[in-house]
Amino acid sequence: MPHFKIWHFHPELTDDQRQRLAAALETVAVDILGTSPSAVSVDEIGVPEDAWKADVFDVEILPRHEDLVRKPGYSM
Repeated sequence: MPHFKIWHFHPELTDDQRQRLAAALETVAVDILGTSPSAVSVDEIGVPEDAWKADVFDVEILPRHEDLVRKPGYSM
């Protein structure tokens, strides 16, 4: 049961963009993980740029930096 959590800078995504993002992640999960589409959940969170370091980088990225499958090309 994969759960995807996507953080990004504002502006907020439109409903269409949110649905397209969820559909793309669902397709990947079904194709790569062999899961059922009904098992996939997606969370999308817009974060103000000035809060990125404290809310996302320091909490989610930095502690797991060595274990990330795809590392960011920036540091803070």
